[in-house]
Amino acid sequence: MIPLAWLDSKMDEAMRGRIDPYMTRVIDPGEKDHQDEIDEIDLEIDDLDKSAPDYLDRITALVAERKQLADAPVKEPSVIWVQTGETYAHRWAKLASDSQRREALQDWGITVYAVKGQEPRIEGYPTIERMPIYRQSDATVEN
Repeated sequence: MIPLAWLDSKMDEAMRGRIDPYMTRVIDPGEKDHQDEIDEIDLEIDDLDKSAPDYLDRITALVAERKQLADAPVKEPSVIWVQTGETYAHRWAKLASDSQRREALQDWGITVYAVKGQEPRIEGYPTIERMPIYRQSDATVEN
């Protein structure tokens, strides 16, 4: 049997040595389809009073706004990886409980293989190269 305290100390030692940038996932909501807004403009156009003195100005403005919305690109939501200014070692040191550390290892995709009489093998460290989409961000990121 592998002593849990020994394995914990080895994992702690390994994580405290990780000086690469800590990355976190952020959801990019993308750009939505503007069909609801286009439908509202269409209703406004239908409701215009053709005898009103500002009819031509109003319909011109509404048609221009409608075109702008119709031409706006649609971007699907995605996940991006953002540096937080911390290292994995700093982030690891902030984790106060076993459950927090376990959750962090799962979130980071890290797997620990332990065989009696051997050093544990740790795989799956997140790195910039493994992130599908990466950007440096000045935005506030919830952690």
